[in-house]
Amino acid sequence: MSNEKDKVSCPFPTEPGAVFMTEAEWAQFKGRLGDEAAYYWCEQAEAYAEEQPRKWAKYKSHFRTLTNWHRYKVENGYEFFNHPQHGPGYYKSWIIEKLAGVRA
Repeated sequence: MSNEKDKVSCPFPTEPGAVFMTEAEWAQFKGRLGDEAAYYWCEQAEAYAEEQPRKWAKYKSHFRTLTNWHRYKVENGYEFFNHPQHGPGYYKSWIIEKLAGVRA
């Protein structure tokens, strides 16, 4: 198990933030999801921590929490996609397929 003192603010260790992971956890997280999705989840977690600081403080492992959030989306038919109008996020697969058909 990782030590609390080994954890740094993610995704930018030099800036204060609400998301903390060890360097190994951050590398694994980016490896699983890709850079863009990893940064997306950090932004979402930062916003959640700002809105619900007491609830966010209860999460002991931010790596597990964000991995579970991602897993939940994927299991419910969502995919990470950089939408041309709405920006990056998780969209239903049929929306992505529809957009791919429009662009083709």
